[in-house]
Amino acid sequence: MTEANLLKNGDFTEGEKYWRAVAGEGQIATVENGHARIGRGGQLEQEVRTGLTVGKLYRVQGEFTSIDGGTGKLRILENGAVKEVDIDKSGTFSRDFIFERSSTEVLIALQSTTQERGEIHADNLTLVEQL
Repeated sequence: MTEANLLKNGDFTEGEKYWRAVAGEGQIATVENGHARIGRGGQLEQEVRTGLTVGKLYRVQGEFTSIDGGTGKLRILENGAVKEVDIDKSGTFSRDFIFERSSTEVLIALQSTTQERGEIHADNLTLVEQL
């Protein structure tokens, strides 16, 4: 049985729908050609407010491509606690976490750590309960 993806539009087929771009001047945080594109400190994020159960194990996962040496982080923020995985090359990256707090949401963020040249492209992001 395949568990439901708690992220909406994780394949970016609906553009930036459900995603919030956080980008200052010169930063990159957008969706183009069916994938997320972040660079120069930009961030795309989505709040997940339904489907999470305290004490359950979840996995957030996605396919990432490093362009021109771009680096980033896949971040999980819950009540001020941060769990993350570094993205420093192309490939599939994932992070497991237990929803430990009685908060009402989790923030999933794609963040660029490249300040100059280079980008991270992301696609097929999922947030799924692990059985």
